Amino acid sequence: MVEKPSPDKAPSLLASCGRYIFTYEIFNHLNISKLGKNNELWTTDAIQELAKKSKVYIHEIKGKVLTTGDPLNMIKTTLHFALKDPELSKSIKEFLSSIRE
Repeated sequence: MVEKPSPDKAPSLLASCGRYIFTYEIFNHLNISKLGKNNELWTTDAIQELAKKSKVYIHEIKGKVLTTGDPLNMIKTTLHFALKDPELSKSIKEFLSSIRE
């Protein structure tokens, strides 16, 4: 695992989406981990340390990556799910087609 690699340094096309189940052991590694970029405590570093001593399991999930970390992606994610709702879909499409600059 690599925390926030630049695209040219990424070791794969896989990404961690921040959903973890940890044993208590992770806290031992969080306490000794160095702070990362911008003085952040990176879970990734603790996982790397834990993996040196214990098994760490991952599960690859196939699907679309959605984020809500900025206004545009919040709207895109909301629309993605809203358009799947048969009751909302028609109204949303009508509303979007009515928008004029």
